[in-house]
Amino acid sequence: MSPGNLYRYYRNKQAIGLAVVTKYFEMSEAAMETGLMLPVGTPESRIRALIETGVGHLVDKMRKSPKIVELADFLCTEEEGVALLERHITWKRDRIAREVAGGIEQGLFREGDPRQMAVAVLTATKVFWMPPALAHWRDKETVLPELRQVLDLIFEGLRRR
Repeated sequence: MSPGNLYRYYRNKQAIGLAVVTKYFEMSEAAMETGLMLPVGTPESRIRALIETGVGHLVDKMRKSPKIVELADFLCTEEEGVALLERHITWKRDRIAREVAGGIEQGLFREGDPRQMAVAVLTATKVFWMPPALAHWRDKETVLPELRQVLDLIFEGLRRR
């Protein structure tokens, strides 16, 4: 498609970037949602699947398109981009909180506010969700073992004793 034709659909370069990010978040969320649909398993296994799938998806995209780091920087400087990012983080937080609440109800996790516990999970794994921080990992075989170790620590703290 020629640049002129592209601008028939998008008002400027920022609008193109926002459309790319929106599509990425939609694909990422769809992939992560599959981990939550496990018919068997525990809240812990579903949260692990969500996080590992989301991080794996990001690492795969970065390997195919190193420009994603630039797109992440752009996302954080545009008001609309920040709003998209906040919506995506809220999506993850809400899914994790729902699973944490289920774990508390089943007596698997200690008592607490599921929303705050979900925020703590996302905060503890934040480095794995940030393209600039992921740049040195390059593939899932290097990032996922480290992510799993962090998740082990997180779930040790969430489990009921």
